[in-house]
Amino acid sequence: MKKLLVLLTLTLLTSAWLFADWEQAYKALADDGTVWDYFGCSVSISGDYAVVGAKGDDDSSGSAYMFHRSGATWTQQVKLTADDGAPWDFFGNSVSVSGDYAIVGAFRDDDNGDNSGSAYIFYRNGTVWTQQAKLTADDGSAGDFFGCSVSISGDYAVVGAYQDDDNGDESGSAYIFYRSGTAWIQQAKLTADDGAAYDCFGYSVSICGDYAIVGAIWDGGGSGSAYMFHRNGTVWTQQDKLTADDGAAGDFFGCSVSISGDYAIVGAYGDDDNGDMSGSAYMFYRNETAWIQQAKLTADDGAYGDYFGDSVSISGNYAIVGASRDEDNGVASGSAYMFHRNGAVWAQQAKLTADDGALHAHFGTSVSINGDYAIVGAPYDDDNGDMSGSAYMFEYSEIAIDEDSEMPIATTLQAAYPNPFNPTTTIAFSLAEPAQITLCVYNLRGQLVRTLADGLFSAGGHSVVWDGLDTHGEAVSTGVYLFRLETGSEVHVSKALLLK
Repeated sequence: MKKLLVLLTLTLLTSAWLFADWEQAYKALADDGTVWDYFGCSVSISGDYAVVGAKGDDDSSGSAYMFHRSGATWTQQVKLTADDGAPWDFFGNSVSVSGDYAIVGAFRDDDNGDNSGSAYIFYRNGTVWTQQAKLTADDGSAGDFFGCSVSISGDYAVVGAYQDDDNGDESGSAYIFYRSGTAWIQQAKLTADDGAAYDCFGYSVSICGDYAIVGAIWDGGGSGSAYMFHRNGTVWTQQDKLTADDGAAGDFFGCSVSISGDYAIVGAYGDDDNGDMSGSAYMFYRNETAWIQQAKLTADDGAYGDYFGDSVSISGNYAIVGASRDEDNGVASGSAYMFHRNGAVWAQQAKLTADDGALHAHFGTSVSINGDYAIVGAPYDDDNGDMSGSAYMFEYSEIAIDEDSEMPIATTLQAAYPNPFNPTTTIAFSLAEPAQITLCVYNLRGQLVRTLADGLFSAGGHSVVWDGLDTHGEAVSTGVYLFRLETGSEVHVSKALLLK
């Protein structure tokens, strides 16, 4: 008989006496908001500042609003507009803030032809934000959509132009700009080394330090990809191409990207682990010059049509993923999920929804996180009229728990990863309090295949690796298997596909 192999890793995600929570701290509205502004279509947060785009403002010339936090209070500080804005520029469709600088995209601006696009840099001096530069591509042309995506980090900014055609129609590109004094200078044009027509490279972008990531949502027939670039001096070089290890046509991997330090997250809202278009996101980490997939994130309550992954953001050990068509508060009311990293394990920590959520608000269309604060856009919210939009600030807090008090942390069973798998998959779970648990594998006929864990486990996060063997140490056949976690008071079930 083969030796039974169960690798049990106890990765404590929370102290036995701490409760971690993300609480809604503020709902942001434009002080002059009105119908069809789409305030919240884009959001970004850095330190005490947050910027919210409103691409439909003023006949879709667009605007962006800067909010400032003082203590626990958020207030609107200024409204940003382009000094040469015009109807249908969609200024505010994309935004990013870093320190004293902010960038706002206007992808339908027409300096280089209809819908060639532009982006604007703003600088803060005290409480005043002033337009410092207007960015356009040195080879821009009609229909490029330069400014469809933007990101800024320190003295560098990246701007996507996903309909540029260097590698064929709508193959796409991205441009790097560098600040010298008050001037912003184009330093590089990025394209994929295997770019092809209709890849839409540049659909999403993110920059952090010497690294930039660019999403190509239609690469591979819509399976999608993302490309990592590294700066050495003034030269930007493609370092790696990222794809999902289980990618398929229509996943739209690369629809959203974000990078922080040695970690990057890529959304794939069309993935179908929890049903068609339920969505997922993939975490990558850097090992020297290689970017390696570390985890696949899905919602613990994911369902058909949620669009989990249509927005993502990462900061340190935390990542937030939007699911703008989740239905907790009605059809397309939307939600966002917070994940925390402990070692190599990413576990869902919280689900965020608006305390006044309503159907068709699309909460989660845009997300951003920085430190202990996160912002989530809901551009179809209607406080100021139909589709006027809103954005919600959330704050992280840790609350000490007395030994004799209950821990208000949900017991969860994460989706197995990888899925499909061969030869092993990891099943992660978290416990609200110490509990006697059993974790078993069943086939679709309801027959017990293997007991993976049985005993007393502490509060916090744990994971078990299943090697595809049954109770007798024999390899099981290709098929769908169910993982059942029972705590005595609760039962949770997830599933995975074994492929051979």
